Amino acid sequence: MGYLSGAVIASLISDLQLKDRLFRIGLLVAVVTTLMMGMTDNLWLWAVSRFLPG
Repeated sequence: MGYLSGAVIASLISDLQLKDRLFRIGLLVAVVTTLMMGMTDNLWLWAVSRFLPG
């Protein structure tokens, strides 16, 4: 659902600079949350960090 919602929102944005900025932020969020998934043993934190990057 995370990737799907991001793709739908991105398709509605026409400003290329804003799309670029959001893409870079999304990439950083994906890296950080992927690291969080590997380092947590809390199910709820893992589920949230799994939803955010996709």
